[in-house]
Amino acid sequence: MDIKVAVASHNKTGTIGHAGKCQNYYIYTIDEQGNYTKELKELEENQTLSYTFHDDKSDNPQNYLFNMDIIIVTMIGQGGLNKLANQNVRGLIVKKAKTTDETIDQLIAGTLKTEEAKCHKHGHHKH
Repeated sequence: MDIKVAVASHNKTGTIGHAGKCQNYYIYTIDEQGNYTKELKELEENQTLSYTFHDDKSDNPQNYLFNMDIIIVTMIGQGGLNKLANQNVRGLIVKKAKTTDETIDQLIAGTLKTEEAKCHKHGHHKH
């Protein structure tokens, strides 16, 4: 079964981007043999995770990225990870990479190093 992975790419080249603010994601479809295809998905501001998580007041907010199995970013808080998990999406935090393909190659090889979520002090929650 193929898996769908979104990799944040603020600059449209490397793996870099805050999950909530990033508007550019490479969408990878990876087959069971580790072969993949990719396409660039450019989101409007009202399609970002930040908008969905904070500004969408509907009872059942939807987001294109909720269709992914995995989202790979360089920055996301624990609250964002929890909200993704509620949509059955696994969020992974990684260090910046020069290319998104490099990140996907490491994911497929099982060598991708992930990091823990950090609080970003957006100013809208208490500590």
